[in-house]
Amino acid sequence: MWGDRGRFNPQTQGVNRFSFFPGSLVGSFKLALQFVRIPRLFFSLLFFPLLIGLGIVYVQALVTGIALKGFQRNSSTVEHFFREQQEFNIGRFILYGEGGLRPSIRVCRWIEQQGDTATRIEVPPTSECQPDRLDVALQVLDPAAFDPTQYVQAFQGNVERLHLCRSCHPDIIIDLTGAAPRTRLTSVWAFILVNLLNYHPELGQQYVAVMKGYDDMMALLGKNYLELPGFNSVVPLSELVPVMLLIINIAAVVVIALWLALKAHRKVLDYFAYSGVLLPMVAAIGKQRFYGAIWALTLLRVGAFLLGAIPFLIISLADFVKMDSVRVALGDNLLTFAIWLLAIVAGLAFATLVGSVADLKHRFHLLSFAYRYVPLILCIIGAFVWAFTFLFEGATAHLVRSITAGTPILGIAPILVAPLFKPGTMVILIHMLLTTGLLILALRSNARWFAAHLEDL
Repeated sequence: MWGDRGRFNPQTQGVNRFSFFPGSLVGSFKLALQFVRIPRLFFSLLFFPLLIGLGIVYVQALVTGIALKGFQRNSSTVEHFFREQQEFNIGRFILYGEGGLRPSIRVCRWIEQQGDTATRIEVPPTSECQPDRLDVALQVLDPAAFDPTQYVQAFQGNVERLHLCRSCHPDIIIDLTGAAPRTRLTSVWAFILVNLLNYHPELGQQYVAVMKGYDDMMALLGKNYLELPGFNSVVPLSELVPVMLLIINIAAVVVIALWLALKAHRKVLDYFAYSGVLLPMVAAIGKQRFYGAIWALTLLRVGAFLLGAIPFLIISLADFVKMDSVRVALGDNLLTFAIWLLAIVAGLAFATLVGSVADLKHRFHLLSFAYRYVPLILCIIGAFVWAFTFLFEGATAHLVRSITAGTPILGIAPILVAPLFKPGTMVILIHMLLTTGLLILALRSNARWFAAHLEDL
């Protein structure tokens, strides 16, 4: 590994074979493939991060599906939901091993045994009323005279026995001896059982009636569209939630890919820096080729993630998202959608690159802080200014919105929601071109700083 003079010898590390491609793209990619062959780098750089990334995409698709089902509820879906809960409820299955309704409740009025006042104890009236942990106890002053009708109706189908007593204590104890009811739950199973009240049939009927009234009111209006000056088309409020969830999913995949890119960038540097071979290796193979190999590894990592994540996300969302929502998100012009997607990728990539600069300059605390948080602050300011202009009308407000959306960093939030609030293809194109230009300049500046400050890594 080391020559006679104590210098790093690249021939023993498989680096000299790339001398035919000094500083070239091909040489950087070949060097990146050699790095991937290192087992520790492969598992920490590709295998485990990709598994984590795909797991995040799976959870993201699952949450999106649940959210869409929740937002797209109407009287028919609610009625179907409550009907299903009567036939099978996961809570009852956990508690009793069966998801269906329980038999009719047995009311057990406890009695006191005859004897001295000091030694009297309460006992169940019959052997069928022997208490169980999943029973409900109503602690009352006079068990013989108390009317438990309301509690029987509330717990019907979920509880087998309702005890009227002064001192019995299953896992659910409702104390009615004071001025107001007080319930004590002494186990997790009791908590699950009490939550079954949310699926009571009468409650479901009332909820369905309310939803039918809401559906009838919305039917009078039909589909809602928001028309604002300065936009290419109206905003379909009826498709607002599903389209926003689609946009968030697309942006989330881009963010995860860029996060993988940022971490890949740092992992390679740390791996060689901590092993003490970073400076000799860069000196042997050249700064440009080594830095290019890092970005080649980054592209390899991101590409592998996207090849797995995009088809998986499409298949997962196909059952939840309607084609109307997809058409709104994609728009009528696929070219505009492609420009929007490139603008999103460029904007988030630029933000990620700035974050990687903060990582590289971690020893320069003020610079690291500025590179890490200033872009986020500017993005929030841009979103606030863009949203604030909707309170005003006229050409000035439209101009401010267009300038904000077209400005890199400031316009990330407006560009993100461009499939809904269509600002015009030219605004999106300007944002993409300006951000891409800044991205290229930042890459060059970052490469120069990396070459001049290897010892600071």
